[in-house]
Amino acid sequence: MLVAGEKSEQLFNETQVSETIRHMALSVLRSIRDHQPSPILLLGIQQGGVPLAEALAPACQSLTQHTIHCGTLDCSFYRDDIALRLPSPRPTELPIDLEDAAVVLVDDVFDSGRTLRAALDALHEYGRPAVIRFAALVDRQAALLPLRADVIGFTIPASSYPGRIRAGREGIFLESLS
Repeated sequence: MLVAGEKSEQLFNETQVSETIRHMALSVLRSIRDHQPSPILLLGIQQGGVPLAEALAPACQSLTQHTIHCGTLDCSFYRDDIALRLPSPRPTELPIDLEDAAVVLVDDVFDSGRTLRAALDALHEYGRPAVIRFAALVDRQAALLPLRADVIGFTIPASSYPGRIRAGREGIFLESLS
């Protein structure tokens, strides 16, 4: 959603995003191949990661005979900036037990790493997976924490493209103040 005074520029279109999601699916399966036949769970981080996880799940399923489960994870109460903004919690839905599962956390944009850190803290409240991987549609290369994405769709450096990235299946947009 654009705020008054912001401009939006499309960096990648829907076709490019769809193709990238198919490539990401193969990378996701490769990243957990040493842990199969563990149950495989793609967990979309609320809220931007949910549509991506929902798109990745069938793409992954088309490449393997293992069942791909898809769920959601809310980490709003685990954020280190909770005092700065009022959390708006959304549901966490775990279709399988996390114990010994291969879990892939999925988000739309990997920026500072704070959301991933919060997601890891939230995830461990529900159990101990065999392995945890992280997939992001966009990596901004601006991590402030020693965290990284295991699977990346697009790299859009914050230093080269200042502004806010809005990413989804319909495309990737750079929103900047005019």
